[in-house]
Amino acid sequence: MKNDLTVIIPALNEELHIRASVKETLDAVFGVIEDYEIIVFNDGSSDRTGEIADEMASNHDRIRVVHHSKPMGLGYSYKEGVRLATKSHVLLIPGDNELRADSLRAVCCRAGASDILVTYFLNPEVRSQARQAISKVFAWIVRSASGVDLTYFNGPSIHRTHLVRRAMEIASDGFTYQAEILARLIQSGATYEEDGMYINARPKTSAFRLSNVVDVFKGTLK
Repeated sequence: MKNDLTVIIPALNEELHIRASVKETLDAVFGVIEDYEIIVFNDGSSDRTGEIADEMASNHDRIRVVHHSKPMGLGYSYKEGVRLATKSHVLLIPGDNELRADSLRAVCCRAGASDILVTYFLNPEVRSQARQAISKVFAWIVRSASGVDLTYFNGPSIHRTHLVRRAMEIASDGFTYQAEILARLIQSGATYEEDGMYINARPKTSAFRLSNVVDVFKGTLK
């Protein structure tokens, strides 16, 4: 592996979590990834997310911030981040501080052995039963429709940047972007490995909103 990585961190109204999310990312890559950059997307936040992100970028030369005037969606931020990436591998981490630094560090250590490192969660029980059920149904639909047999399709996967750029004509700007990219790349012959990771329990998250659930099923139909 060429030991470099672009980390994309989208955040919508995550003033309480964005600082910790970036810090966890820095802790995870330190000493593991030689050359990295972090691109924070303030996705049209109405709180202090953008201000906090700008403050962090002013104190760290590996961090840069992109501001959206209105929410554009997780998939949109990912695609924009891939276009802006200057490193040979790319990874999206949500700005809600759900990922644990120790698990993320272990994943980074394995990156590059295959074209894609696909992650799944070892402790899904920290999420609500409703969210777990929707995730299982979604994964079953994607496996059935695509023939790609992965444990989980929405985890933070590490891709070779040039391969993702070839698959950028994807329909979703929302939560189903990763499943579509994985299906396209693996169907085209990209090599992959799966690796489990642990996540933090979150008492409240904006990810499991009705609008996002609707977006998932609309993306699945597309």
